[in-house]
Amino acid sequence: MIAVLQQFWHVPFSLFAEQPLLRIVQVSLLALGLFEVFVLFWTTRDVLLRSESLLFQFFSLAMVAVLPVVGFLFYLLIRPSRTLREQHFEQMLTELLRSHKKGERDRQRMKKDSKPLREEVSPVVIHQEEALTEFTLPIP
Repeated sequence: MIAVLQQFWHVPFSLFAEQPLLRIVQVSLLALGLFEVFVLFWTTRDVLLRSESLLFQFFSLAMVAVLPVVGFLFYLLIRPSRTLREQHFEQMLTELLRSHKKGERDRQRMKKDSKPLREEVSPVVIHQEEALTEFTLPIP
């Protein structure tokens, strides 16, 4: 049993060279490859969250895949500054603020154009036992 475990333990390390310098190069290349896969997946996720343009998405992924480190740094420079959700939220907030400002302007205009209460009433004549009596009621 112990011999099987020792053999199983040595299998992954048998893929690397016996010389320490070559082993360091192999481990470094493996780490760089894993980093490239991570960066490619991260770029895919990020570009899908930031753009709806298929051309931009394809160009970004191709650039990161072909030029591993430089392509990723260039992608960070050209990517949109906000995600689609942030852009949508900002647009909704801007529309809300515009409508609020318009409502404020309308309220101020109504206050400016409004007349005193006594001018807003109109006389109404009511017949009461053959006598005419005048009452004032507000205009709706």
